[in-house]
Amino acid sequence: MVRRDVHHRLFPPLPWLAPCWLALGSCTGAPTDDTKPDVDTDADADSDSDSDSDSDADSDADTDVPARLGLLVRTGTATADIDGYTGVETWTFTADRGNGALLCQASYALTSTAPRSDCSTCEWAHDIVISGAEVELDEDGACAVAIGADAETIASWNGEVRSYGYDDAYFGHQSVLLVDDGTGWHTSTYADYTEPDLSYQWVDGEIEY
Repeated sequence: MVRRDVHHRLFPPLPWLAPCWLALGSCTGAPTDDTKPDVDTDADADSDSDSDSDSDADSDADTDVPARLGLLVRTGTATADIDGYTGVETWTFTADRGNGALLCQASYALTSTAPRSDCSTCEWAHDIVISGAEVELDEDGACAVAIGADAETIASWNGEVRSYGYDDAYFGHQSVLLVDDGTGWHTSTYADYTEPDLSYQWVDGEIEY
């Protein structure tokens, strides 16, 4: 891009004008005209100085594809109380941040193996084991990306033990499902519970696919 204010560098002042330059900054020469529009001298149709067809100043054509994000959610229902836990948990992975097509669905049964007495705020808590894990829908390998398993590998989940508990007044007013991840009991999501029926929806977050 050609600027219109470079004539002083191209034509330095004469020596006898030096005192005038020092005192006044400049007292000779035609004033520069900064009001004239810059001229785009490249060959494309945009207003920048590169040779691509976009409106920025880099040299590519900005053909990058935006990241695709899907929403991973766990939904669970169970019959649960101080004596035991029997339920089903389903994972769903949905395109367009949860607003698009269903890309992956997997589910499994959860059955208590032993009660837990170390959750001080829980109404009940249990160790539960996974069984019958299966992938019910998998579009273009989305399950491997979203949940780390596909129809051939999800059977390895069977036998895994988790720990769930229920607090009907977390911080005095919230009904929540708690999990013990090995470092102690932590809240996972809100829960609805009318003994013995439990339900919850657990948003795991957005995943690029």
